[in-house]
Amino acid sequence: PLRIGRHLIEDGRANLLLGNPIPLACPVRLVQGQNDTSVPWQHSLKIAERITGGNVRITFIKDGDHRLSRAEDLATICATVDEVIAP
Repeated sequence: PLRIGRHLIEDGRANLLLGNPIPLACPVRLVQGQNDTSVPWQHSLKIAERITGGNVRITFIKDGDHRLSRAEDLATICATVDEVIAP
């Protein structure tokens, strides 16, 4: 079983981001599985709304879970990275 200590919870509370604008001007890509039972896909929308830069895209993988570890999920992630780093 996964043990979660008090320090992890306190550290998380000290680093909350969604209450304020997130000042990023660089390209931002969010890849989220809609079958993620750990992080609801709606969090990606909230994050995108808070980012101040205009170059933000979200890719939802309808049947993707939290890990996004299937070959097709990894291909999507790699293609997304390639898009951002392309000249």
